[in-house]
Amino acid sequence: MPACRQRVSHHALATCLQVSELFGITQADLFAGSSRRDLLAALLADLLHSHWCSAVGCSPQPGVATPLTASTALQQHVIQLDGFSIQRAVDAAEKRVELLPGDLSVRLQLALLSYFSGQYDDAWLELGIFIEGMKRAEQSSISCGHDTAAAVGATNDSAVGAAAPALGPKELSRVAAGAVVGATMHRQVMQSGSGAAGGTAADNAAEGPQGAGVPAAAAMQGEAAGNGSQQTPSLSTAEWNDILLLFEKLQLELLVTSSAAA
Repeated sequence: MPACRQRVSHHALATCLQVSELFGITQADLFAGSSRRDLLAALLADLLHSHWCSAVGCSPQPGVATPLTASTALQQHVIQLDGFSIQRAVDAAEKRVELLPGDLSVRLQLALLSYFSGQYDDAWLELGIFIEGMKRAEQSSISCGHDTAAAVGATNDSAVGAAAPALGPKELSRVAAGAVVGATMHRQVMQSGSGAAGGTAADNAAEGPQGAGVPAAAAMQGEAAGNGSQQTPSLSTAEWNDILLLFEKLQLELLVTSSAAA
């Protein structure tokens, strides 16, 4: 696209290189085609943002809009909500989940909007599915890392065996010593990785959503979502802790409500 590489007027368009640097994308992504599903999901995302800003009474501008996060829910930044607008935002989020079932960030948005709309049962369920999906993705990445380390170790061993016959006695001794050191280091890495995996599994059992009392429907839907390709959002430690804290808060509220009703 030669026209994209130069300014078409002295006011106007940025070059492809400038757009790539500003938004952190490659030039190939600028012209990548999108499916109708992706286009509809993007339109629904804009509609969701508009309804959310209308519900909380803030400007939709990116710098001043109230963020839809677990921290916003916990710190009670939202004092008054427009019921009609927040329900429209929930409807848009539900449609996005149907269009993008493997995107966990979309499910997190639905959980948060359900919480703000007062649908605590749905918020608890969706948040439990999100937490379960994140933990499954973490376990999958750990297992992939172990498989990669084993493949690298096998490649190094085969390379040493192939090179050994062409070497002299001194070189053979050096190669053998290096192979012993490499095997020892590989064994230590694998043992430390197994210990880390065991610790993660223990942490998951201690603080995972199933241990916290997620219903069977959430576990089943999380398993179904985990079987397909998932897109996991990048969360900081503070954001992840806020999500877990909000989940516990929802659980306590539901327990109090059920006990009061009984």
